[in-house]
Amino acid sequence: MRQLLSVLPAAVLAVTSLAAVAAIKLAPAAGQPVVAVFSPQMDTDEALRRVVAAGGSVLRHGGLPSLLIARSSEPDFVASLYKMGAVLVADANGARGCPEDGTGGSR
Repeated sequence: MRQLLSVLPAAVLAVTSLAAVAAIKLAPAAGQPVVAVFSPQMDTDEALRRVVAAGGSVLRHGGLPSLLIARSSEPDFVASLYKMGAVLVADANGARGCPEDGTGGSR
């Protein structure tokens, strides 16, 4: 037990650092495409209606019915998506993983 407690500060620091990096990487930038994730029980039509009601336009569907890629020039678009029931809103480019550079590999 004593050994476990001795590594606890390092583990907390590692988890906190990872969470901070993820938050920065996935934070949506104004006017850029976002991934809007709604409840898994929600169908695509309802998710689409909610994105439009939040002031956005849907660019494409994600891998799940309740996941949409959307964009808006509204400054409070992300907040509006959360008000419309989004569980998570993230930068679409950051959520996709490695950016595409046209060479078939990562940068």
